[in-house]
Amino acid sequence: MKLSPRYLAICLLVLFINSSLSAPGCSISKDSSVVVLADVQGGGIGEYSDKWTRAFFSWWSAAQPDGSLVASFVSDATELRTFACVLSDRSEFPELVLYVQPGGSADNASTSLGTGGRDNILDFAASPNGHVMGTCAGFYYMAGTYWWKSDFYPEAWMTHFFPTVEGDITEIATYPNYAPVTLDDGRTVIYWGGPTLGMNNTSGSLPPGSSLLASFQTAALPKPLPAAIRYEGKYVKALFNSPHPEAVSGVGISCDPPLPAGCITPDQQLQNWKWLAKQINDLTGKQWVIPNKLLVISS
Repeated sequence: MKLSPRYLAICLLVLFINSSLSAPGCSISKDSSVVVLADVQGGGIGEYSDKWTRAFFSWWSAAQPDGSLVASFVSDATELRTFACVLSDRSEFPELVLYVQPGGSADNASTSLGTGGRDNILDFAASPNGHVMGTCAGFYYMAGTYWWKSDFYPEAWMTHFFPTVEGDITEIATYPNYAPVTLDDGRTVIYWGGPTLGMNNTSGSLPPGSSLLASFQTAALPKPLPAAIRYEGKYVKALFNSPHPEAVSGVGISCDPPLPAGCITPDQQLQNWKWLAKQINDLTGKQWVIPNKLLVISS
């Protein structure tokens, strides 16, 4: 049977459309370079950390002249738990280099992602192009075993990869309170219950492959404590942040005078965003352009 040119054209169009879509049931676009868990409803992601992370990647993506930084936000953890989106599948996601676990609740994230989501992320982290980033609760989740106040959580997400962490650091702020804190590198960031090492229940020793990027070093603490860590092990390449460098001035955070409105000023926000972008570039080997100003200030 001879096929008409019109029929062939329709077939080619269908093939093109299908090739540009992600897997069925997966909301991640095929051209994504970054995937962020954004399940605020039941996936353990906090409302403000979600807003801040979206604002940060929107700001950074807009600065790329070639459009190469594309962030996808997964609003339903089921997509990762059931492997509807297989993060390590290079045929589906050829540009993907970073998975992001924002702040919120590590315990709720463990429940919503389950063993399937955990293994999906770990498979990606162990792949040649895979890198992960955990912020605040995302750091607890990715460390896997952690102390929260007086309770021990043995989820063991990254057993044998990273030591047990603990929090909150009450000398800075007792959760659910938060506070701005100046790190030893001079940046002022928002601390909102994130983990550290070497406090009461854990060793302060970092595993081989770790680089200490910043420390909590205030008069209220008897000794400096890790605040930001880059870790490169055999199976996991990660950036961990206890505080929130992605925080947006005046969005979800407010403090009484004499602290600046919103706890951090726009200038402090810009310095944190530039720092975070540089750390992601260094981790992933990318050279995405880092803006020198806040192109868009979210409200």
